[in-house]
Amino acid sequence: MKQTETLDQTSIEPGQDNDGSTLAGYTVIRSDKSLKILIVEDDPVDLMAMRRMLGAGSEMSAELGKASSLAEALAALDQQCPDVVLLELDLPDSRGLDTVHKLMAHSTHPVCIIVTDCQSEQTASEAIALGVQEYLVKIDLNAKSLGRAIHHAVDRRRTEDRLRESEEKYRVLFESSRDAIMILDRRGFLDCNQATLDVFGCSSRDQFVSRHPSDLSPPGQPDGKDSAQAAREYIEAAYVTGSQFFEWLHQRIDGTVFPAEVQLSRVELNGTQVLQALVRDITDRKRTEEDRTRLLHDLGGNAIKYMDKLKGRIRIGCRESAGHWEVYVADNGPGIEKAYHEIIFKMLKTAPNHKDQDSTGVGLAIVEKIVKGMGGRIWVESVPGEGSMFVFTIPKAGSE
Repeated sequence: MKQTETLDQTSIEPGQDNDGSTLAGYTVIRSDKSLKILIVEDDPVDLMAMRRMLGAGSEMSAELGKASSLAEALAALDQQCPDVVLLELDLPDSRGLDTVHKLMAHSTHPVCIIVTDCQSEQTASEAIALGVQEYLVKIDLNAKSLGRAIHHAVDRRRTEDRLRESEEKYRVLFESSRDAIMILDRRGFLDCNQATLDVFGCSSRDQFVSRHPSDLSPPGQPDGKDSAQAAREYIEAAYVTGSQFFEWLHQRIDGTVFPAEVQLSRVELNGTQVLQALVRDITDRKRTEEDRTRLLHDLGGNAIKYMDKLKGRIRIGCRESAGHWEVYVADNGPGIEKAYHEIIFKMLKTAPNHKDQDSTGVGLAIVEKIVKGMGGRIWVESVPGEGSMFVFTIPKAGSE
């Protein structure tokens, strides 16, 4: 404790400041306006000894206060908010671990260090379990050990507070995420967020965590692998490499199968390595990919069907426009008269000069339905005798 004034060696009456003023049980002994330490001690000799230790060359600046009873200590907690409490277990109004219980139950919860005559290892263990940071026996105490204990206890509490804040922030993100997030190890699930319950159709966390990852999948995956074996392989690989990203077929509680992207990340939880799994339902994306594939397949097949049989030529391309992409498929076939540019997209309708082709008039109607379902539109640009170009639009991501 860095000393800026000489500590007097006279005792100060409980509840009385060194200038004679009463401060609700918290007496300012010296002040360097940094760390606040409250000494809860009813023995004037032991109090003076600790004051001397805290002024014997320690590097920490502090404001020292004292209380001679638990009642005074609790009042000081409310009024002065000390950072550290040096607590004697046996006080006039409380004895033993009951003193710790009452202090820890109080609304203010500072770093608590026991400084006592009691050398019981059982008492020390029970006090630590109650949240005490250090347990010091007076007979073994000196300036160095007391200063070190305060330093370590404060650092430990600050680390715990940072971890607690981090965990609270993670829990908020965990619960508010729209993606399904779950925690698992090699044996199965440990926890999950609400989005997970929604995605898999579970009514409670207990219902979800009681299942193994392979239980939430169909028997096999699209590549032919057994789901249970493949799940074990991905989990083990994530433990080894730190992360795995892959597509997976999942299965809801009601038996519905859906495609998903899965991100496995190795994390540490309470000193143990576990995996965080983020599962994103990609049903809509897969459907969009299939629709786009069908568009090109149907329009490409249409172009092949109607192109010039001797000098056939087909062009497929994409061009950017405001708010969307334009994709076109062009051929050098017979072309379509303007009067039929809209009619051909109706069910069972074909252009007159296409009637000799093998056509049902269904394909373009389906194509238009798919395009509109994606938020786009489709039209044809054609000159009879020169060919046709079918154009459809795809909205850009994020555009209205």
